[in-house]
Order: sequence, then C-alpha cells, then structure tokens
Amino acid sequence: MLDIMSEISIENKDLFNEARLKELMKEEGLAAVVGFSPANVRYMSGYYNIDMHLLPEIMHAVIWPLEGEPTFMVYENNNPFRTFISDVRRFPAYSEIDTALWSLVDILKEKGLSGEKIGLEKRYVSAYNWEVINNELPEVYWVDGTDVMERTRFIKTPKEVDLLRAAVRATDKSIFLAYAGARPTDTEKSVGDAMSHNVMRNGADIVAFNIIASGRRTTQGHFLGEDTQLEKGTIMRCDFGANFSGYFTDLARMAVIGKPSQRQQDTYKKFLEVQQRSLQAARPGVTGEELYDRSIQAHYDLGLGWRTMVGHSIGVTVHERPIAAPGEPWEFQEGMVLCIENGSTEQDYGERYHIEDTILVTKDGYEMLSDYTNTESMTVIE
Repeated sequence: MLDIMSEISIENKDLFNEARLKELMKEEGLAAVVGFSPANVRYMSGYYNIDMHLLPEIMHAVIWPLEGEPTFMVYENNNPFRTFISDVRRFPAYSEIDTALWSLVDILKEKGLSGEKIGLEKRYVSAYNWEVINNELPEVYWVDGTDVMERTRFIKTPKEVDLLRAAVRATDKSIFLAYAGARPTDTEKSVGDAMSHNVMRNGADIVAFNIIASGRRTTQGHFLGEDTQLEKGTIMRCDFGANFSGYFTDLARMAVIGKPSQRQQDTYKKFLEVQQRSLQAARPGVTGEELYDRSIQAHYDLGLGWRTMVGHSIGVTVHERPIAAPGEPWEFQEGMVLCIENGSTEQDYGERYHIEDTILVTKDGYEMLSDYTNTESMTVIE
C-alpha cells in the first residue's frame, strides 16, 4: 500500500476546501447546495465507498448550507463508514420504495430553506426526482449548483496534492514495470493485466480503465486489448488509470516491440516536443482554450494531426474542469492538478501515438507529478 494513504485521514476536512465552497456560494447568493454525484458526495462529506459507483440508483446526498451544519444522507448498510459530517441520516434501501427521495425532501423542509436560493446538482438528478423536489418545495428558488461545486474542486488542498502525487507516481510505476517486464511473446491483454496487477499492489482501490493496444489497433480509440501476441516492429500505447481513496489517475505511455525504426523514433520525438511545448504553456492565467490553441499549433508546426482536447484537470473525477479544449474560458490557477496529453494518428502507417502526464500548476509554471518513467523515448519490449 502507498504510505501516503495511511497518513491521510479521510474523515477530516483536509481534502475539502470548505472556505472556497462558501466563498463561491456567497458570490452566487446561495443559501445551500445539494450534491448527489459520487464526486461531490465524496468531496463534501469525506465518505467514500465503491457502492456510490456500482449502485447509482441508490441516492447519496450532501446538503451543505451557508449557515448551520451540513447533513449527509446514506442508505443503511454495513460498509466501512467515515465522514467529517456529524449529522448523518440513514434511510432503508428498498428498491421498490424510493425512501431516499422523501427523506431528502423532509431534510430540506426541516432546514427551513423555503424562499431561499438553493444550488442543486441538477446534472445528477433524474427528471422524476426533480419534479418531486420542485413540487414539494415550490417556494425554493432552485438553480443548478453543479458549477459551484465543481469550481470548488478546481484548487486542490495540500493534502489532495499529497494524495494525487503518490497515486500518480504509483500509476506511472505500474505502467513502466508492466512494459519493462513484457516480452515479444506476450499478448496485449497480458501486458494490460500486468499493469492492473501492479497498480493494485501499489495501493489502488480499483482499476478505473485499462486501454491498451498495439500495431494498427492503436488507432482504434479506447481499445481494451486482445489476447493477441505482440508483433515485432510495432508500437504499443496505453491510456491507464486507477482510483485511490476516491481520487483518479490518468496517464498515457508508449512502448515499441523490438528495436524501433528511425521513422518511429523521429515520430515519437515530434510528439514529445509537442508535449513539452504544451507543458511549458500550462501556467497560471492561461485559459483552457489558449493552451489548446498553442498545443494544436505545435502539432501543425511539426506536421502532425490534430486533437479535440489536449488536457483536463483531475481529482475525484477523471475529467474535471478546466479542460484544454476549444471554448474553455476558465484560467489555470496555482494549485490545480492537470493531465496534459498530446498525440494523434499517423494514417499512412496505422499508428497512434499518445503521451499524457500529470502536473501540479505552480506560481511560476508546473511541477511534474508523473516522473517515474523516462519519456524521452518509448520503452522497448525485447
């Protein structure tokens, strides 16, 4: 297990920026926010259990008022339980009766929020639940509070940075060891299986995604790997991530089976240069759209194909905002953790290259968090 995991007490508020949440609530004139998604429930309560992902039909909710004590709703279960919220309301989890919804309505009425402006995580509320909530509390001025909760998570706390630093390094190490231990007689799937095995041994709770391909299959987007033997002279790419105490990792690394050709080396170096130029551009005050434009210009300068996105924030979800894509107005700020990724398909050769690193945005630039693998060249499988 990662040492950092035993040092982080997730039942306290070290992973939660309460002051930032309340500051944003005041700016928007919100008397309360209500979060439902696994990301926001985990962030605003300290509670984390895999059930939130596996059983999305069972409601979990956090009601966080600007004044007064927050309330956490969770169904009755025997799961390990830790939260920094003292007011915990449990409800029976019967699939035939939606007890959670009516429990939520009762709690909102109890808090005396009639006539107030409340930010509801509407993007995670079903049409039926929204209709009931709106009908039962007609005096409340409901608005979508998703952005307020998401913007709270933009800037990571020091303890979040510690957790992500350790998790990213463990993930990077797991990928490197899988590539380094692979042989040309292995299969795509066996290499991917080694990554999954390694990351679980290195402290992950679950493997979030294991996208791996070689040869012409590298061009097939989110390919899950086949039980097909590797072929000398072809490249291999992975896009791999895991979950550590509710926080995600996401890295992309390249390998080549046997000695790479000069063309493959030159192509990889071009993408590496694009990646370096993107990393240098990722600094406070730069918008997601500006970073995207600079990265795509680097692709064009080197005669490479384009991408729809060249990066994203990461934390309790894989793709947090700001993202580095067209139309993203949010600026990068000190304390954000970003995944910067570049690559595209070389159609003439049936190859897709992909490099993805994780960085912490600092006052003057960035700190590389995914520093276990030497990405100056592709790992050679021989």
